[in-house]
Amino acid sequence: MGQLSRDGRILIGALIALAVLSVISVLTAAPPPVTIPLSVRNQDEQGAMALRLWLERSGYEVRELLAWDELNRLDALFILQPIIDYSPAEMERLRDWVQRGNTLVVAGDPWRVNLLLEAFQVRLGSPTLAQVLVPAAPTLLLPPLLPVRINDFSPIETQRTDAIIHLAYQGEPGLISLNEGEGRLWVLSALEPLTNRGLRASGSAELVQNWLAGMPANARIGFDEQVHGLGETATPPGFNDWLFLTPGGWSVLALVSITFIYIAVRGRRFGRIEPLPSDRLQRESVEYVQAMGTLFRRTGQRRDILQHYEQQLRRRLSERYGLDPKLPADDLIRIATTYDATLSSDELRDVFTRLRPANVTEAQLIEAALAVDALLNKLRT
Repeated sequence: MGQLSRDGRILIGALIALAVLSVISVLTAAPPPVTIPLSVRNQDEQGAMALRLWLERSGYEVRELLAWDELNRLDALFILQPIIDYSPAEMERLRDWVQRGNTLVVAGDPWRVNLLLEAFQVRLGSPTLAQVLVPAAPTLLLPPLLPVRINDFSPIETQRTDAIIHLAYQGEPGLISLNEGEGRLWVLSALEPLTNRGLRASGSAELVQNWLAGMPANARIGFDEQVHGLGETATPPGFNDWLFLTPGGWSVLALVSITFIYIAVRGRRFGRIEPLPSDRLQRESVEYVQAMGTLFRRTGQRRDILQHYEQQLRRRLSERYGLDPKLPADDLIRIATTYDATLSSDELRDVFTRLRPANVTEAQLIEAALAVDALLNKLRT
């Protein structure tokens, strides 16, 4: 085996270095941060980590709901912008839990929460841009509720007569509460007040404080993270997640890409491609056709050529008129002229006669071929 070229040694060295970097990145990389909107693990502007920390520092016991067995150990539950739908059994379980005297707060876009809210005879309408929700009545006074800044808004729709409207935008409900058995349901149609960024705005903190005023001082408050894909039933990250979402996977993709680029560049240099000497000596297709014609001519196989033309004619008649190509020539002529008045029986009979002479000369062969070609062209129109 010959020695590797300089380029080959460089490539192998680069691949080994990338492999080492991949292993190091896999062993030392921290778990990727959670970026799911309104997740209490998300520290970005659209996360809800600030709300969780505020509740903890206010003396409340805050938990993440990661399994349904933990639901009965909570006094209040926040469901914020779920990305996984609840099953009918889970929605029934939530409703029973609220009716036993607990508090449920739901906030999200219509396509995220309407399936859950329908279990309480509530739904959200189409979203629209908005700037502020204003108090609809002096119903929240601990502390007095201020206008709440928002980015968008979906009107809350319900036929229940016990719904209390607390905040509204141009007369449309944006925050309501209603009794559910011995418990209470709160529905907020805007997300901005509960985000890390929006919680600092005027009115957001007062809104949360009014929710807390109706709970015990040592209430256990939960955030449902199952609907953010973080619970016990969450699907563990697969190979594709590792390959496309982690530095180690990116290193492997870079390694494979560099390898293919190297192979492509080494296999075909830039510039005009020079054909090999053996390629230059290859014959054109027309030369093979001429050679076959000369061979048939020298061996005198005119009868075989006439049979070939007759088969072409019979095939065309069968395709055009749905006939059996194996019928006798007289029957083919009679049926074809019956179907098509533009065909001449004498012309067809003359062509079939030309294709079956006793002794075929070269001139007769050419005349028969020309007659068949003319008839085939006519049948194609």
